[in-house]
Amino acid sequence: MQSALFRTHRVSSRRILTLALALSVLLHLVLLLTGGMNWVKSFHAPPPPPLMVRIETFVQVAPPPSPPPPPPERETGRTTTTGSPPAARPAHKTTIPPVRGTARHTVMLPDRAYSADHPAAPALSMANLLSQAGTYAEQTDLANTPPPGRLVYGITARGAGWSQYIDDWVNKMERIGALNFPEEVRRQGLTGGPTLSVIIRADGSLESLRIIGKSTSPLLDAAADKLVRSAAPFAAFPPELARQARSIEIRRKWTFTTDDDLTVK
Repeated sequence: MQSALFRTHRVSSRRILTLALALSVLLHLVLLLTGGMNWVKSFHAPPPPPLMVRIETFVQVAPPPSPPPPPPERETGRTTTTGSPPAARPAHKTTIPPVRGTARHTVMLPDRAYSADHPAAPALSMANLLSQAGTYAEQTDLANTPPPGRLVYGITARGAGWSQYIDDWVNKMERIGALNFPEEVRRQGLTGGPTLSVIIRADGSLESLRIIGKSTSPLLDAAADKLVRSAAPFAAFPPELARQARSIEIRRKWTFTTDDDLTVK
């Protein structure tokens, strides 16, 4: 009886397996007939190509300028070379481009002008600026014409006689400056000095004294002024010089040094 049950169970298992295989085959046939292969191929499709982007730059080129109009026909006597009056041509407007040149600047001085192509100027220290200011004031003052009877040394007072007189006067002022060097100038260690205009009469008396170029310190200006006034009166003019002028103007640069010395140039 057990063997009969076993055979019946084997037959049922074979039928179930056969039925499952048949259903599987039928399902695959349906998928093939309804486009199932396309669905399967989608898994193996290659990736899409990369996106290509092209950037183009457009440069606008100006059109070339129109050619100038031809020159007018030349006339010979009362007739032209073409034998007929020239036709009226429309007016041609020519645009002239702006000229780009180098900027120029002019530096004016009392007696001449300097012109340069570049506006850049060399750097100047404070001492150079003050020295130039004094020189400019002196040159401007030198341009003034002295009154009748007065000579300006180096401009209208020339010759061996005047040179000797001025040399003696300068030596005297430098000697007095060294012997009476200002104590406050020495204590502060100041250097430099003003440009003075000293007018001396023919008898040696001091007519006037003024500063035409200030120094870097009012103390130096006052020291130079005091030395000149303390040294007056000066030597009288020799007879030959006295016949030429009633007074002479001396314009010199006074310089106090750290060696307790004074130079007048």
